[in-house]
Amino acid sequence: MFQIPVLSIPDLGDMAAVTVCKEMKIQSQNDTEKLREAKEKVYLRGFYEGVMVAGPHAGKKVHEVKKLVQEELIKFNNAILYYEPEKSVISR
Repeated sequence: MFQIPVLSIPDLGDMAAVTVCKEMKIQSQNDTEKLREAKEKVYLRGFYEGVMVAGPHAGKKVHEVKKLVQEELIKFNNAILYYEPEKSVISR
């Protein structure tokens, strides 16, 4: 399997999910509780501490460039704005 790192997290490296899965001894997608814990650990740290290692924003913190990358993707027609309801929607 070929993997391209996009961001690096201090102490977890540029393949943070793989690192955390190995540390927590996650064996399969059926380890739901461990996976939930791993996801929270990686996502939070990735957003606030992660540094981009690929693309035009390499070297910048993820939380600093998130909005900029979003705007660029929309500008070049590589993405559209998408909204999800915050709570359950009931149709009539």
